[in-house]
Amino acid sequence: VTGVQTCALPISAQLWGARTKGAQSATTFLEFNGFDIEIIDDETGVASMRYGLYDESRGVETALPALAHTGVPNLGHAPLTARGLSLVHGHAYRIRAYATNHVGMEGPACTTNAVTIDTTPPVEGRVIVLHSLDEADAAEPAPRLYQTSLLALRFAVRGWSDDESGLEDYYVSVYRADGWLITDESKVAARDRASLPVPVGGLRHNQAFYVRWRARNVAGASTTGTSARVTIDETPPLVGVVGDF
Repeated sequence: VTGVQTCALPISAQLWGARTKGAQSATTFLEFNGFDIEIIDDETGVASMRYGLYDESRGVETALPALAHTGVPNLGHAPLTARGLSLVHGHAYRIRAYATNHVGMEGPACTTNAVTIDTTPPVEGRVIVLHSLDEADAAEPAPRLYQTSLLALRFAVRGWSDDESGLEDYYVSVYRADGWLITDESKVAARDRASLPVPVGGLRHNQAFYVRWRARNVAGASTTGTSARVTIDETPPLVGVVGDF
């Protein structure tokens, strides 16, 4: 009699609607939609299944008795959810499945992908308004407190981070100094610099504005930061008088 053979197709943790995530903020459950496991035992068949929660950070596996069942699991991308857990921030977890045949032989583990627990938002960095994107090449660009352009903004970001699940999305919006929204929040692809068009009339001479930057980590938490206030000045200096008195 041969032992049980188990294999699993690649599995993704569907933690936020239809989006595939490798991290989550919840600490009491792990949920995998589309858990697809194929169990093969040509001689006696599968008698039972058991599951374990594997903590990659500690190298420890604990039993998940609530998931255990007899017979072959439901194939066809059935969801698999483990509840009542006490998951630790910063640790990565997998669910492992084991099959036993009717003569008591257990096969090797089928395992899900790892999911990192991240209960904290990203670390806030700096938002620096620039005159040109070339200034973003500097390690620490000098902030500009004045600009002449009414139709575009250029800025750099520094120091934003997330050690646990990593940064995933970035969003930017522009406000007047009094809090009036100039441009709606939009997603940007750049991680360290961006140029943003401004609608006609959004910026005016002698008006102050600031850039609002929001970073979101893979677990879904966000942190927001703003630039220093920048004043629009589109007029040259006034002509004075130079005399020899």
